[in-house]
Parts: sequence; C-alpha cells; structure tokens
Amino acid sequence: MDAPTDGSLVARAKAGDQDAFAALYERHSLWAAKMAHAIIFNEHVAEEVVQEAFFQAWRRLPSLRRTDSFGPLLHTILVRIALRTRGAERHTNRVTEDKDVAVSVAWSHEVEERMAVRDALARLSPAHRAVLALRYLQGYKETEIARMMGCPAGTVRSRLFFARRHMAEYFEIQTAHNAGVALR
Repeated sequence: MDAPTDGSLVARAKAGDQDAFAALYERHSLWAAKMAHAIIFNEHVAEEVVQEAFFQAWRRLPSLRRTDSFGPLLHTILVRIALRTRGAERHTNRVTEDKDVAVSVAWSHEVEERMAVRDALARLSPAHRAVLALRYLQGYKETEIARMMGCPAGTVRSRLFFARRHMAEYFEIQTAHNAGVALR
C-alpha cells in the first residue's frame, strides 16, 4: 500500500484525525528543522520555530482550500517565523560548533571547509541566509522564495546577489590569508 499523500492526510486532519497531523509532522519535520537551523544558527531557537510553524499550520488547516498545499503553507510560515525570531540576529564573528563533527577529525580538510562555510554564513543576515538556503539547498525559484518571505522577487534577487558576493569575497580573503598573501 502506498503512503498517504499530503492531501489525504490534510483532509483527515481537518476532520479531527490527530494521527494524520502527526504523520504530516513526521513527513515535514526534518526539512523544517534543517531550514530553521540554516536561517537561525541556534539549535534551541530553531526547534521553537519549527514547533510554532507546525502549530500555526495546524491552526490554518480549516481554511486550507487545496489539501495538497500543506508543504508550501508550512514552508512559508516557517521562513517568516524564522526571519522575525529574536534568535535570528546576525552572529558576526561567531560560529556555533557542529555537533555532527567528531573531535578526532577536527583538523581534517573537510571539517575546516565546513567550518569556513558556517563562518561565512554566520556573517550574513538571517534574510540572506534564508534566500541562499531556499534557493540552493531547497531548489526554490526566486518567485517562490519571494512569496514565502513576503517580499518582491527583486529583493530576493538582490539578496542572492549580495549573499553570493559576500561568500565569494570571504573565501577569497580566507584563501589569501591561508596562503600568507595580503589583499589590498
């Protein structure tokens, strides 16, 4: 038997089936956690954002016309909550340690690259991290990101441009620093 679709789960949840909403949570919670963390960089605050997003999505179920649109609804709610959450403040010069990285390999090249990416991302605003994550990790189009974030598509393009430029400049400086070259 095939797994139920989001549409059938939403229809059942609208009728009061709590197990159906639990199934929607199981299906979408990993994406939600990854996205919230990509924007916020604070695991505990990201967990709260995910919970709030699911709560708001649950509250909006009765007004959801298209039962197959639960995913986009949740994505929009989550991104907007994450962007306005106090924990999403810019963390300049601060990188949280990645718990998934074993201490024994902390000096490996792969770990150094991961930490450099996290450091560069931490220097961006939450809005710039969000557009990068939505575009390059989730594969959304600029118009879809604009709808989720509640801003014009031109703003999304501008944020993408700035974020990519910042990342490139950061890595150019890091590469020069590691090579012992002073940039002007």
